[in-house]
Amino acid sequence: PGVNDDMNSDIVQMNVIYEEISRKAGVSDKLELTNENIENIDMGLVIAPKFDLKLDKVVTKITVNNAKETIVNEYQDEKLAKLDLNSKTLNETTIMVEYKIKVTNEGGVPGYAKKIVDYMPEGMKFNSELNKDWYLGANGADLYNASLANTLIQPGETKEVTLLLTKKMTDSNMGIINNTAEILQSYNELGL
Repeated sequence: PGVNDDMNSDIVQMNVIYEEISRKAGVSDKLELTNENIENIDMGLVIAPKFDLKLDKVVTKITVNNAKETIVNEYQDEKLAKLDLNSKTLNETTIMVEYKIKVTNEGGVPGYAKKIVDYMPEGMKFNSELNKDWYLGANGADLYNASLANTLIQPGETKEVTLLLTKKMTDSNMGIINNTAEILQSYNELGL
Protein backbone atom coordinates (compact mmCIF):
# COMPACT_ATOMS: atom_id res chain seq x y z
CA PRO A 1 0.00 0.00 0.00
CA GLY A 2 1.12 3.51 -0.82
CA VAL A 3 3.70 2.47 -3.43
CA ASN A 4 3.54 3.99 -6.92
CA ASP A 5 2.01 1.52 -9.45
CA ASP A 6 5.13 1.87 -11.62
CA MET A 7 7.29 0.60 -8.74
CA ASN A 8 5.35 -2.43 -7.48
CA SER A 9 4.77 -5.86 -8.98
CA ASP A 10 1.53 -6.36 -10.84
CA ILE A 11 0.74 -10.07 -10.66
CA VAL A 12 -2.26 -12.20 -11.46
CA GLN A 13 -3.06 -15.33 -9.48
CA MET A 14 -3.25 -18.39 -11.77
CA ASN A 15 -3.00 -22.18 -11.64
CA VAL A 16 0.40 -23.20 -12.95
CA ILE A 17 1.94 -26.63 -13.42
CA TYR A 18 5.47 -26.97 -12.06
CA GLU A 19 7.23 -30.34 -11.80
CA GLU A 20 3.94 -32.06 -12.75
CA ILE A 21 2.10 -30.50 -9.78
CA SER A 22 -0.69 -27.95 -10.25
CA ARG A 23 -0.70 -25.04 -7.76
CA LYS A 24 -1.74 -21.41 -7.46
CA ALA A 25 1.04 -18.92 -8.17
CA GLY A 26 1.56 -15.24 -8.87
CA VAL A 27 2.27 -14.69 -12.58
CA SER A 28 3.58 -11.50 -14.24
CA ASP A 29 4.89 -10.51 -17.66
CA LYS A 30 7.66 -12.53 -19.27
CA LEU A 31 11.05 -10.90 -19.71
CA GLU A 32 13.21 -11.73 -22.69
CA LEU A 33 16.91 -11.15 -22.30
CA THR A 34 18.84 -11.15 -25.53
CA ASN A 35 21.98 -9.11 -26.10
CA GLU A 36 20.71 -6.02 -24.28
CA ASN A 37 20.35 -4.80 -20.74
CA ILE A 38 16.98 -4.25 -19.11
CA GLU A 39 16.77 -1.63 -16.38
CA ASN A 40 14.19 -1.06 -13.68
CA ILE A 41 12.68 -4.54 -13.70
CA ASP A 42 9.48 -4.52 -11.64
CA MET A 43 9.64 -7.77 -9.67
CA GLY A 44 9.99 -8.95 -6.13
CA LEU A 45 12.35 -11.69 -4.99
CA VAL A 46 12.20 -13.64 -1.74
CA ILE A 47 14.49 -16.21 -0.21
CA ALA A 48 13.05 -19.64 -0.97
CA PRO A 49 12.08 -21.54 2.19
CA LYS A 50 14.04 -24.71 2.98
CA PHE A 51 12.51 -28.13 3.66
CA ASP A 52 14.80 -30.26 5.81
CA LEU A 53 13.82 -33.30 7.88
CA LYS A 54 16.54 -34.90 10.02
CA LEU A 55 16.46 -38.45 11.41
CA ASP A 56 18.23 -39.49 14.61
CA LYS A 57 18.24 -43.05 15.93
CA VAL A 58 19.07 -43.76 19.56
CA VAL A 59 18.96 -46.68 22.00
CA THR A 60 16.63 -46.21 24.97
CA LYS A 61 16.62 -49.70 26.50
CA ILE A 62 18.24 -53.14 26.21
CA THR A 63 16.58 -56.05 28.01
CA VAL A 64 18.71 -59.13 28.68
CA ASN A 65 16.82 -62.38 29.18
CA ASN A 66 18.25 -65.80 30.01
CA ALA A 67 17.23 -68.87 32.02
CA LYS A 68 18.34 -67.29 35.31
CA GLU A 69 17.17 -63.67 35.08
CA THR A 70 15.83 -60.70 33.17
CA ILE A 71 17.80 -57.46 33.39
CA VAL A 72 16.53 -54.14 31.99
CA ASN A 73 19.23 -51.62 31.06
CA GLU A 74 17.92 -48.06 30.56
CA TYR A 75 19.80 -45.54 28.37
CA GLN A 76 19.35 -41.79 27.91
CA ASP A 77 18.98 -41.65 24.11
CA GLU A 78 22.44 -43.12 23.46
CA LYS A 79 23.74 -43.33 19.91
CA LEU A 80 26.19 -45.98 21.11
CA ALA A 81 25.06 -48.21 23.98
CA LYS A 82 27.44 -50.67 25.63
CA LEU A 83 26.30 -53.89 27.30
CA ASP A 84 28.30 -56.51 29.22
CA LEU A 85 26.97 -60.08 29.14
CA ASN A 86 27.75 -63.04 31.40
CA SER A 87 29.86 -65.50 29.39
CA LYS A 88 28.53 -68.48 31.40
CA THR A 89 24.92 -67.88 30.25
CA LEU A 90 25.71 -66.29 26.88
CA ASN A 91 24.36 -69.12 24.71
CA GLU A 92 21.06 -69.01 26.64
CA THR A 93 20.72 -65.22 26.35
CA THR A 94 18.39 -63.16 24.17
CA ILE A 95 18.56 -59.38 24.09
CA MET A 96 15.79 -56.98 23.10
CA VAL A 97 16.92 -53.55 21.90
CA GLU A 98 14.49 -50.62 22.00
CA TYR A 99 15.33 -47.94 19.44
CA LYS A 100 13.77 -44.49 19.34
CA ILE A 101 13.74 -42.88 15.90
CA LYS A 102 13.33 -39.10 16.02
CA VAL A 103 12.33 -37.03 12.99
CA THR A 104 13.07 -33.31 13.44
CA ASN A 105 12.03 -30.54 11.05
CA GLU A 106 15.17 -28.38 10.77
CA GLY A 107 13.81 -26.33 7.87
CA GLY A 108 11.32 -23.50 7.58
CA VAL A 109 8.48 -25.42 5.91
CA PRO A 110 6.03 -27.81 7.63
CA GLY A 111 6.08 -31.31 6.16
CA TYR A 112 5.54 -35.02 6.54
CA ALA A 113 7.84 -38.04 6.97
CA LYS A 114 5.72 -40.31 4.77
CA LYS A 115 7.83 -43.45 5.17
CA ILE A 116 10.78 -44.44 7.36
CA VAL A 117 12.98 -47.44 6.59
CA ASP A 118 15.18 -49.33 9.05
CA TYR A 119 17.91 -51.58 7.65
CA MET A 120 17.74 -54.43 10.16
CA PRO A 121 21.20 -55.87 10.96
CA GLU A 122 21.97 -59.51 10.29
CA GLY A 123 21.11 -61.68 13.28
CA MET A 124 18.40 -59.38 14.59
CA LYS A 125 14.78 -60.56 14.58
CA PHE A 126 11.60 -58.57 13.97
CA ASN A 127 8.30 -59.33 15.70
CA SER A 128 5.23 -57.62 14.23
CA GLU A 129 3.28 -58.04 17.47
CA LEU A 130 5.85 -55.93 19.33
CA ASN A 131 5.98 -53.37 16.50
CA LYS A 132 2.40 -52.58 15.45
CA ASP A 133 3.40 -49.61 13.24
CA TRP A 134 6.16 -51.47 11.38
CA TYR A 135 6.10 -54.03 8.59
CA LEU A 136 8.76 -56.25 7.03
CA GLY A 137 9.75 -55.56 3.43
CA ALA A 138 9.80 -58.12 0.63
CA ASN A 139 13.55 -58.71 1.04
CA GLY A 140 13.01 -59.88 4.64
CA ALA A 141 15.54 -57.42 6.06
CA ASP A 142 14.18 -53.89 5.62
CA LEU A 143 11.53 -52.61 8.01
CA TYR A 144 9.06 -49.85 7.09
CA ASN A 145 7.00 -47.43 9.17
CA ALA A 146 4.37 -45.02 7.84
CA SER A 147 2.83 -43.97 11.16
CA LEU A 148 3.94 -40.33 10.68
CA ALA A 149 2.59 -40.15 7.11
CA ASN A 150 -0.37 -37.96 8.13
CA THR A 151 1.35 -36.11 10.98
CA LEU A 152 2.39 -32.57 10.07
CA ILE A 153 5.82 -31.76 11.53
CA GLN A 154 6.21 -28.02 12.06
CA PRO A 155 9.61 -26.25 11.82
CA GLY A 156 11.58 -26.98 15.00
CA GLU A 157 9.26 -29.84 16.00
CA THR A 158 10.29 -33.48 16.60
CA LYS A 159 8.15 -36.62 16.26
CA GLU A 160 9.20 -40.08 17.42
CA VAL A 161 8.60 -43.74 16.60
CA THR A 162 9.85 -46.80 18.49
CA LEU A 163 11.28 -50.06 17.14
CA LEU A 164 11.99 -53.25 19.13
CA LEU A 165 14.38 -55.89 17.77
CA THR A 166 15.66 -59.08 19.39
CA LYS A 167 18.85 -61.09 19.01
CA LYS A 168 19.73 -64.61 20.23
CA MET A 169 23.29 -64.35 21.53
CA THR A 170 26.01 -66.93 20.85
CA ASP A 171 29.79 -67.10 21.22
CA SER A 172 30.18 -66.24 17.54
CA ASN A 173 27.83 -63.24 17.18
CA MET A 174 29.22 -60.87 19.83
CA GLY A 175 30.30 -57.38 18.85
CA ILE A 176 28.88 -54.17 17.50
CA ILE A 177 25.33 -54.14 16.16
CA ASN A 178 25.20 -51.35 13.60
CA ASN A 179 21.57 -50.45 12.88
CA THR A 180 20.76 -47.62 10.49
CA ALA A 181 17.55 -45.95 9.37
CA GLU A 182 16.51 -43.14 7.04
CA ILE A 183 13.51 -41.17 5.83
CA LEU A 184 12.51 -42.95 2.64
CA GLN A 185 9.71 -40.59 1.55
CA SER A 186 8.86 -37.05 2.65
CA TYR A 187 6.36 -34.43 1.50
CA ASN A 188 5.45 -30.78 1.97
CA GLU A 189 2.70 -28.59 0.49
CA LEU A 190 5.19 -26.39 -1.42
CA GLY A 191 6.75 -29.31 -3.25
CA LEU A 192 10.23 -28.47 -1.95
